[in-house]
Amino acid sequence: MFKNLDSSKGSAEAIGELRPISFNDLEKMKTSHGDLYWKKSDGKLVKLLHCGDYLDFSKLEKFQKVTEYLFINEVCNEDFIAVAKDLLSKLLVSTNERERLSYRDSLLKHILPTYWNGDLDGSLLSLVIIFKDTFYKISPSFEEEMDQHALSTLRRASLFSSLVTLLALSAGYTHGSFLTDLYNISFFNDYSYAKNTYKIGDLDHISESLMAYEKSKYYQLSHKHLSRLIQFHHEEFEGSEKGIGLNFNELSELEKISIFIERTLPYSEFDFSENDGVEFLKGIFKESEEDDSFVKSFKESIRDIFLDVANQEQIAS
Repeated sequence: MFKNLDSSKGSAEAIGELRPISFNDLEKMKTSHGDLYWKKSDGKLVKLLHCGDYLDFSKLEKFQKVTEYLFINEVCNEDFIAVAKDLLSKLLVSTNERERLSYRDSLLKHILPTYWNGDLDGSLLSLVIIFKDTFYKISPSFEEEMDQHALSTLRRASLFSSLVTLLALSAGYTHGSFLTDLYNISFFNDYSYAKNTYKIGDLDHISESLMAYEKSKYYQLSHKHLSRLIQFHHEEFEGSEKGIGLNFNELSELEKISIFIERTLPYSEFDFSENDGVEFLKGIFKESEEDDSFVKSFKESIRDIFLDVANQEQIAS
């Protein structure tokens, strides 16, 4: 349902800086790059999309009859996105492992000043769009279904998939088809939330998500074993009676990454905002007194990768 906002009473200022955006530009987007509004003739703003929402252009076309453009509070840096997408696209087509690792290093050097060091402003949505525009291959029917029943979960899944793929790439997984499979299968962890009403933390949704994914045919894996990530994404590093009950040493590197990101991202109403990416990676991998030995070990292994890249940058400068 679209939400009315009265711009004459200061709501526009509270929203932030709005700029007009053409329907031609909107048609090129797979994801809304910011909160999107229609301004009515009386000045009231009607919110059409949240930051990071699936953008179904067919639902926006009707507004072309009454206005030349809509308004967006954009939180993304388009130049930043373009550079990163170019590096990833080159990595995807490269058949040389050393060359792919070089593109990987260049990507990390490009994004870590924002997401690790905090030297530059930037949103998590920019990171999401970088990975989605590069890797997303799921049938449009999936997003249409999630859009109707589990929109906030879909926004969360887009960040989850991006972070899992980024960490896998950072850890040395560089083959294009493998990364594409990893990115896309990660969207289906919580697919069951669009199928049935589950409470957050209800582990019954795991088997339902896996069965729903397999039945849907929305995405066909080349690397079939990656569907295991759906089964294991709620495991505990220290082992538990919940879920399957695997412990740290029984988990693969990718399973550890998936489990860690799963437990890191909130399930509350999920929204993106301006500059929410500043030092985000450093924040989720910082040491905590609450961490057990397994989590500390995992965090340290990831920190070493990012710190190594950061140190290389300092030496080069």
